[in-house]
Amino acid sequence: ILGNSLHALTASRLLRERGISVQPILHPAVLESGARLRFFLNALHTPAQLQATADTLAVVLHERSPS
Repeated sequence: ILGNSLHALTASRLLRERGISVQPILHPAVLESGARLRFFLNALHTPAQLQATADTLAVVLHERSPS
């Protein structure tokens, strides 16, 4: 949950630019304050892919957070 639609859209775009497909879930599907990213996982994803995604997400969230 990223707190608003703009943050969710931005994070989704930044992840896509890094090769990670993740969908933003935006208002009105959820409350504006509940805008979030939706990741779809399956049994074919490797532990290395999951770790790389988590690491990349951490970088993206840090980049877009206010300093």
